Amino acid sequence: MRYRILVVCSLVLAVALAVNLLLRPPGLVAGPQMPHADSFGHTWLPMNSDATATLAGSSVQQTRSRVQRNLPTGPFVLDKNMPVKTGSAVDVVAALRPMAEAGDAKAAFGIYLKLGTCRNVLDSQFSQYSAPPEKRAALQAISAEAKDCAGAESLLKEQGNWLEQAADQGLLEAQIMYAIDAGSVLGNATDMLRDPLKVQRYKSKASNYLLSASNQGNIDAMLRVASGYNNGILMPQDNARAYAYYKAARLAMPNIVPDELVTEQEKRVPPADLARANTMAQSIYARCCARKK
Repeated sequence: MRYRILVVCSLVLAVALAVNLLLRPPGLVAGPQMPHADSFGHTWLPMNSDATATLAGSSVQQTRSRVQRNLPTGPFVLDKNMPVKTGSAVDVVAALRPMAEAGDAKAAFGIYLKLGTCRNVLDSQFSQYSAPPEKRAALQAISAEAKDCAGAESLLKEQGNWLEQAADQGLLEAQIMYAIDAGSVLGNATDMLRDPLKVQRYKSKASNYLLSASNQGNIDAMLRVASGYNNGILMPQDNARAYAYYKAARLAMPNIVPDELVTEQEKRVPPADLARANTMAQSIYARCCARKK
């Protein structure tokens, strides 16, 4: 029986990791990973014409309190080192919950991040049994944080709700993580199969966040949009649009975006569509970044 449970858990974990790999933009410059839940991972606000669904009337428009912040005046990337409050997860959640319930997006996101470390602990404890020797040390280091997560198991189911609240209230980092960390919002593969309408709603909202962020010059979002069009998971599969977003990101930040991303995607664009795709790339770049650099 124990063996059968381990096999089932391994299959679910494999599906979640596969989804994460498909959603991850290929070829990104290596950097520190952002805190996570079921996947490791990173969005925003006015719409552009590529949006697959309007935000009007959604919970993004209906929140009590929106985050006010000054975005950079040119193309930018987010700092992936997000601080997580130290101490017991139960205590951290108890301290932040009143502020989050009162509409503090940063407090809600703080709860999400703290619970994300605990989910990492649980994942690492399971993975140690099957991980190759060279990865076990890193997994054991994560498991060393287990003492801070004692008693927090029942809180993990709230993680996606706090992430969605912070994203809906306009917190940039939360919107990025919402678009990346599908596992926190949707659950595991079984949960996704059980509620396909929820998956569709998630994809619509997540893609809008990314498209909106791209319009404001965020390179993280532009690469996510390109990846979404490339693999056809979050966005409709469209090689020309994927190329256009990769090229626009490259034009905006050539020191961050490798040329290989653009050239590899260009090979996937039908020759008849290449001129249109290059025009689209220039339009995306002009809209988000050209006058802001």
